[in-house]
Amino acid sequence: MLSGKTLKINLSLPACVNHNHCVEQPNCQMATSSDPAAQLVFAPNVLHNQSLTSVKFLSSCFAGAVAGILGLENWLGFALFAASVLSTSFVIYVINCKGNPSKYLPGGPGELVNPGQDNIFTFILVWTLFYGIVHVYD
Repeated sequence: MLSGKTLKINLSLPACVNHNHCVEQPNCQMATSSDPAAQLVFAPNVLHNQSLTSVKFLSSCFAGAVAGILGLENWLGFALFAASVLSTSFVIYVINCKGNPSKYLPGGPGELVNPGQDNIFTFILVWTLFYGIVHVYD
């Protein structure tokens, strides 16, 4: 673990993003650091983790729309949100992380299942929007 140490991550992209050709070009700049913990973090992979946030956000939007269209109220809507978070996390766990989320995410499985505060608020916003649009005259 990194107890007592500060981890500095350089998020600047290396000179070549596609390192498949680094074998052919010896002057290709790879991201290196003297700290072994920092070597485990590769800047393009850290930047690529933004797609994980986007998938969770879109999942919250779709779950909110489904809850609103179906007319779910109270705990049933939040149960749908929980099911959406768990199913999205399971799909990412199986397909993207290949069963080992700690290899790809710094927080491991905890970060994978964490919906995030902004996604909960997005779910509630879209849920109430679609509920109001569809069930206005009920």
